[in-house]
Amino acid sequence: MNPKKLALIVSTVALLLIALIAVISANSNNTNISSFSIGNGQGPSIGSLAPNFNLPIVDYQNSPEKDGRVSLQSLKGEPVILNFFASWCTECRTELPLLANAAKREEGKISIIGIDSGDSLNSAISLLNQDRANFLVGSDPNQEVSGSLYNLRGLPYSIFISKSGEITAKYLGALTLSQLSMEIIKMGGVPLKPQS
Repeated sequence: MNPKKLALIVSTVALLLIALIAVISANSNNTNISSFSIGNGQGPSIGSLAPNFNLPIVDYQNSPEKDGRVSLQSLKGEPVILNFFASWCTECRTELPLLANAAKREEGKISIIGIDSGDSLNSAISLLNQDRANFLVGSDPNQEVSGSLYNLRGLPYSIFISKSGEITAKYLGALTLSQLSMEIIKMGGVPLKPQS
């Protein structure tokens, strides 16, 4: 084989390998941002108290409550998983069934609260019914909580809050089964099993 042709093939394969490694490492560090920035990303830090909010509940088919409002203050004394999402966010759609499974298993022990951010109510209801969600969801169409209060960089975004109201962990991007399971164990819950 011609040495120039061989060098070209080797260079091409090397570049493809470098690109593949870059893609894998970008996907493994869980910092994918679905498509927008709502705040400056300098929201409350781990160890600080999670800011309280008070939002109207999204009334969907499987909602544990049909009327009223949801606030962090009303869950004081309970561990909470706070998940910010939107119907147009692909990664949010990926993790929603995982959160629904966790909510079912941890009912009465750990509260999961969804916050539908910058979305239309009808789109949120459609998504929640489609994925058979079964936890409380607050509506934040103007991103007052996700943008002004929590200063999120993107969606999905999950915040783990202790019984005392302190933030213990934060994840930008879709949670994996192992990440969610690890945080649930830290909160005193049962590890999740893969869904069949």
